Amino acid sequence: HDLPPGMHAKVYFDQSTFVRSAYHGLKKEIVQALVLIAMVILLFLQSVRGTIIVSVAIPLSFAITLIVLYAAGETLNAFTLGGLTLAMGRLVDDAVVVLEAIHRHRRMGFSPAEAALKGTNSVALPVLASTLTTMAVLLPVVLLAGLARKLFAPLAITVGVAMLASYFVSMAVTPVACRYFLGHTEHGRVGKAVEGLIDRVAEGYSRTLRTVLPYRWAVIAASLILVVAAGWTASRLPSTFFPEIDESMDTLYVRLAPGISVTDAAATMADMGRAITRELPPGTVEMSIANNGMPQNARALLTNTNVAPNTGTLQLAFSDAEHRTLSQAELAAKIRNIVTREFPGVEVLQYPGGLVASVFANGYTAPFVVEVHNDNLAELNEEAQAVADVARTVAGVRDVKVSLQNDYPEVHVDTDREMAGLVGTSEKEAAETTLQATLGNINTPGVWIDSNNGQSYYVVTSYDASHVQDTQSLGDLPVRINAAGQAVLLRAYGDIHRALGPVSIERNHLERVAHILMQTEGRDIGSAADDLQRALHRDPRTQHVEWRYVGQVALMRTTFGGLGLALGLAVMVVFMIMASQFKSLRLPFVMLFTIPVSLVGIVLALMAAGQGFSITALMGILMVIGIAVSNGILLVDDANRRFNNEGVDALDAVVAAARSRFVPIAMTSIATVIGLIPTALGLERGSEANQPLALAVVGGLTSSTLLSLFLVPVMFLFFAKRTLDEDEEHAPHRPLTEAPAQ
Repeated sequence: HDLPPGMHAKVYFDQSTFVRSAYHGLKKEIVQALVLIAMVILLFLQSVRGTIIVSVAIPLSFAITLIVLYAAGETLNAFTLGGLTLAMGRLVDDAVVVLEAIHRHRRMGFSPAEAALKGTNSVALPVLASTLTTMAVLLPVVLLAGLARKLFAPLAITVGVAMLASYFVSMAVTPVACRYFLGHTEHGRVGKAVEGLIDRVAEGYSRTLRTVLPYRWAVIAASLILVVAAGWTASRLPSTFFPEIDESMDTLYVRLAPGISVTDAAATMADMGRAITRELPPGTVEMSIANNGMPQNARALLTNTNVAPNTGTLQLAFSDAEHRTLSQAELAAKIRNIVTREFPGVEVLQYPGGLVASVFANGYTAPFVVEVHNDNLAELNEEAQAVADVARTVAGVRDVKVSLQNDYPEVHVDTDREMAGLVGTSEKEAAETTLQATLGNINTPGVWIDSNNGQSYYVVTSYDASHVQDTQSLGDLPVRINAAGQAVLLRAYGDIHRALGPVSIERNHLERVAHILMQTEGRDIGSAADDLQRALHRDPRTQHVEWRYVGQVALMRTTFGGLGLALGLAVMVVFMIMASQFKSLRLPFVMLFTIPVSLVGIVLALMAAGQGFSITALMGILMVIGIAVSNGILLVDDANRRFNNEGVDALDAVVAAARSRFVPIAMTSIATVIGLIPTALGLERGSEANQPLALAVVGGLTSSTLLSLFLVPVMFLFFAKRTLDEDEEHAPHRPLTEAPAQ
């Protein structure tokens, strides 16, 4: 209200708006997932009470998880909420398996108490094993380093705690609730029709499986072909560190002609902002802020990217994504064309995004950065320009900019040491005099104490800029007073002349470096970095240049390498858990075959959504390993029990187990997939970060479930081996076709 007429204040940067919208979007997706999961369970169980019993596992597990997160000092953010969304489908798995076992025992004629006890005991160990495998695959996340660990450790903790909580709920709460509230009533006509349909599907699967099992090698060959094709396709998918998020912002780093005045630079920057606002669709640009030249405040230099009067930044704030037709990436491409056409010769580096994009840039002003090392400044400039020239030939690489600028006008004062010694001065005094005359004594300011209040003030003095703007005026600067009381001028022993030199000199570990900053358009950073690396090794100008990737590319490669190791360790941990569960080193291999077939669905889902591999997609792959193996555990545990404990033939055992476990496996898999559909579609703002994760789980779990329903029984026939007790070890073997004990 105190602003002058015609002046209005408006918030330009407020990250809380994006955080709040993402937070509300994720909460909405959680509610949607809960409703969809409940509908799936109701469809399979045909029981409102059973659906309520299973659905209660979600809020109870959430409550325990939130208490643990609070105790651990975590907050509700995109990653912890994403972890809750990811775990939601899996939270009901344990309760669904327990409830289905109790429901099956009720249909066998047991009383509610007996059904609750016997049903829970029959699945307690396999449910524990499946829960532990899902938790175990997230443990290697601790091997990540730096930013990736800080981001995804909370997600892993959230999922792990939620899984452990769901197991205790399914073992303690679900049986008691089933004992008193489940009931056993006859279904109506619709219920019987749906139940009959599910039974017919299960019976059809059982008959198909029995028909397919004699052709084991054909099943293995078909699975192998699919996995190899998926692997070949995966190697050609795009890769980036983190999915692009529309933050409704764009930043242009501008470099004008060397020697331009601050006034002219400000006018050019203002014209650029007006041209962009005018040519983009109306209402797209809500605000543009230009910042050029170097600030005089030393503290402001810490956050200002401008290094000279000819450099500046133009920051654009767009309207919200739902209020415009063009995405942030499409706007960036249009802005690049506008600037290139309207302002030829102006060097521009564009970086769409806001706080999230800047965080993943790892401290640089571009996502794609090459660092060149050389202590010789002239050679460093030549090598950096050569790298930039090669980068411009790589398809999809845009806005190539070299940080080292060696053509900025400057004044050199070369001291004649002999003459300086004759007048009793030194190079140090000459340098201090020149700096204090042009910039003031900012390094050693004087102190003045007000006699009235005793307050001390720093006093910085300098010459009038008009008196030191040329070499003649600088030569008249007095350096010291000699014994005769005469002033010793700078030109008496200094050769003052104009030259060109670097605006700034960058160092990394005390070694001089130059950075080549780039942006990509229409392609991913991973493949662009690979192409540039091959081009630099092939070009004779850059074959012997010492360089390396920094920023987001280096972060991506380091993190992907750590997650690759994490995937291997996750498989090892899962194998050890299953070996202890089955007391066998053979049967765990059966469940491990569910992992490679999940790659088929992962690749198809990412391709269909136009996504590639990112750190969030790799986290989804970790989750798929645990969930896919847990489904295999349910089937193999039942088949192994029938094969060894009841003496059923291996073929009959695995077919019967597949028929018995088909409904719980289908129910839990469909519930998990349906629960992640809202996140996989990415309809809510802020869900872009978790979309690849959800896509990987949805696609991987779908293909793993469909293919492993046939592949796991086939592999069981290869690896199953009947175990004998010690007192039966030397007894004659009974035939495999002997009827099971009654």
